[in-house]
Amino acid sequence: MDTRGMKIDGRKIAQDIQKNLAEKIRKEDANILFSLIVVGNNPVTENFIRYKVRFGKQIGITPLIVRFPSSVSQEEFEQKLEFITRESDAVIVQLPLPSSLNEERILSLIPPEKDVDVLSEVAMNAFVSGSQILPPVTGAILHSLESIPTSLHRKNIVLYGYGKLVGRPFAHYLQREHIPFSLIRSTTKDEEKRSLLKNADIIVSGVGVAGLIQKEDIREGVIVIDAGTSESSGSVVGDLHPDAYEKVSFYTPVPGGIGPLTIAVLYENVWKLWKNKH
Repeated sequence: MDTRGMKIDGRKIAQDIQKNLAEKIRKEDANILFSLIVVGNNPVTENFIRYKVRFGKQIGITPLIVRFPSSVSQEEFEQKLEFITRESDAVIVQLPLPSSLNEERILSLIPPEKDVDVLSEVAMNAFVSGSQILPPVTGAILHSLESIPTSLHRKNIVLYGYGKLVGRPFAHYLQREHIPFSLIRSTTKDEEKRSLLKNADIIVSGVGVAGLIQKEDIREGVIVIDAGTSESSGSVVGDLHPDAYEKVSFYTPVPGGIGPLTIAVLYENVWKLWKNKH
């Protein structure tokens, strides 16, 4: 009998969300203008854009892709962004941006009622205060956990990493829901790190280091939500080493776990923001 952990199928959950959204959009006959702003040409970014466009088309929202050369000036970009934002129902500025542009300032120009990525400070503060527009990776983590027999309450939860897209927003979510957790950061001492991992019931990892979490680091039956992506031998891999699968009870694979769900939550946000407005 195979004792490997049970895979949380992000693609399947994302398909269910997709069907649900398609039905709502069809019912409301919603005409939603979702603008996806891209600067430069990055092969990894282009992959994400393809997934976003494909998902959108299947639910009845074809994103308007607006492209800028990587040489665009801050002033020109801000002016055009202001116009695009005014005309759109929802807006994303695809990250990363060239270093010549002030990312924080640009993100702050997207009003919270159109910020589906929840990356501006105003949108993040609204989320911390209880907004139902969730940062996409946080929403993806929650959908993953809701699909299995578990609860976040009375569990030893460990967040590995405190990055802008994974650890920090999910930490904000847990704080706002008054759910205790422990955090492993780059400054955490090795002994404490080992102890936290070994005693965890749920690990949410978003470090982006291939095979970072080894089999011997974790206890039997732990749940691992792997939101870390990196490249190893030409493949996209997660933070959880494949040898550790047999020790966990549930895990999200990379690829096919948090990634597809993040795009699904993004479109849930597009829908919620449009619905709020109308």
